[in-house]
Amino acid sequence: MSGAPDVLVRAIVEADDLRIITAVTTEVVREAARRHEINGSAAAAIGRAITSGLLLATMTKGEERVTLQLVGDGPLRGVTADANAAGDVRAYVSRPDAHLPPVEPNVRPRLGDVLGKKGILTIVRDLGMRELYQGQVELVSGEIDEDVAR
Repeated sequence: MSGAPDVLVRAIVEADDLRIITAVTTEVVREAARRHEINGSAAAAIGRAITSGLLLATMTKGEERVTLQLVGDGPLRGVTADANAAGDVRAYVSRPDAHLPPVEPNVRPRLGDVLGKKGILTIVRDLGMRELYQGQVELVSGEIDEDVAR
């Protein structure tokens, strides 16, 4: 059963020099989880990586690609997503069978517990030329969206 179609919306408010980007990626994430035969924590991680990659790719031009790679010290070990501005995306997790460790009752588990809180986020821009542009930062929380925003 499929829900509403995925959508990516971009807007610019020139008077305030503001760019707004929003994405609904439910179906592409569902398809990635199905193809990789993953669920739970691994599906959540690949979903956040896909969405983050697509959001970053909307700021590219032409045939450019953006690759996100998060490598952490948790049981998942890592997640990678590669996307372009046309909305094409591919992703994988290093250990698809990884799950969040047990938590105490009434404590909300966090994705950082499965990816890890120590590690590296690498973002690579492929401009279609010979050289790639790459930046790296340490993971702050292991929550993929928070680390990419940083």
